[in-house]
Amino acid sequence: MSRETVEEPGGASTGQMLRLVVLILGLGAIGLSLLSYRQLRLQALHEHSAARLRQSEQDMELWKLRAEIASSVTPERVGLLATEHRLQP
Repeated sequence: MSRETVEEPGGASTGQMLRLVVLILGLGAIGLSLLSYRQLRLQALHEHSAARLRQSEQDMELWKLRAEIASSVTPERVGLLATEHRLQP
C-alpha cells in the first residue's frame, strides 16, 4: 500500500508551496544582488568622474602657474639674476 498526500480541494500540496516560496526568495536574492552590483558600478563611475574633474582642475591650475612663471621670467630678469648670483661669494 502506498501513502498518498491529501490535497485540499483546489489547493496546492505543501511541497509545491514550499518550492514556490523558495523560488520567490531565490529570485528576490538574485534581484537584490543585481541591484547591489548596479549601485557599486554607479558609485565607481561617480568616483571616476570626480577624479577626472579634480585632475582637470589641477591641470588648469598648473597652466595658470606656468603662465605666471613665464610672464615673470624674461631674458632681462634672468640676466640680472645671473649677474647678482656671480657677485655673491
